[in-house]
Amino acid sequence: MDGETMNMHAVAGLRKEIEDLSREVKLERMLTSEAAKDLMKFCEQHATEDYFLNPSIALENHFKEKKNCAIA
Repeated sequence: MDGETMNMHAVAGLRKEIEDLSREVKLERMLTSEAAKDLMKFCEQHATEDYFLNPSIALENHFKEKKNCAIA
């Protein structure tokens, strides 16, 4: 590549980086402590559906075929 082509690629890369940073600066953020509380609340609400916390659910295989397959 010649110098001009390399400069065009560099400019394009910098423009993309500016677009990405502009998008990121507009994101709504929350405090880590609030996010942690929300995550704990979600985990507690869904604990009964968790295969790791409720072994009886793990015994059921929802992907197992219901019927046996026989080739005749």
